[in-house]
Amino acid sequence: MEAAESTGGEFIHDNNDLTRGMEALSAAPRVSYVLGFSPGGEADSAYHKLKLSLKKPGNYEVSARPGYFAAPVVKSPETAEQRIDRLAASMDSLAEIPATVNVKAMADARIQVDIAIDAKRLAFREENGVSIQRITFVTVLEDANGGYVEGKEAVMDMQLRPGRRTSLETAGIKAVTSFAAPKGSYRIREVVHEAVGNHMAASTTAIESH
Repeated sequence: MEAAESTGGEFIHDNNDLTRGMEALSAAPRVSYVLGFSPGGEADSAYHKLKLSLKKPGNYEVSARPGYFAAPVVKSPETAEQRIDRLAASMDSLAEIPATVNVKAMADARIQVDIAIDAKRLAFREENGVSIQRITFVTVLEDANGGYVEGKEAVMDMQLRPGRRTSLETAGIKAVTSFAAPKGSYRIREVVHEAVGNHMAASTTAIESH
């Protein structure tokens, strides 16, 4: 009973007709309304009573919780995935890591995206003589108005011995992706994330497909 009252639910009692009671609880109401409000002032973690009534009398019943706790909202820290998604959907530019993006319109109605990262300026985590890093590439093809056309994601996991890391620092880290794109105006939105320092790069490039 207390659980039903505290949540605005229905409590079936003084009735041995179990089947009818279950039907009453599970049946959707013919008409329902959801009301909400934003209480003013600071969230004080105290319990506040609520009273809900109808302005016009009639053959109606009101089911509502009798009160609420004004608990402060605790925001969880933004995860790397959430930050990647947020940046991919925005127009913000970011250069926390040394990444460059080159976008080319190819003759076969494709748009090619080349991403290069300066490995000399990239942080690695050292573990048992191995340099560890994970890089995520999110590439989004948009139309000229910023509408989503297609998106791709690639993850590069690196566990490098000293010789391989030296070679990579000389050549750089490179990634390539492409999209089939009929003739028209497009935008490439590129987001690159490195996991060790949780740093990112983001850019937008306009391109004409021929």
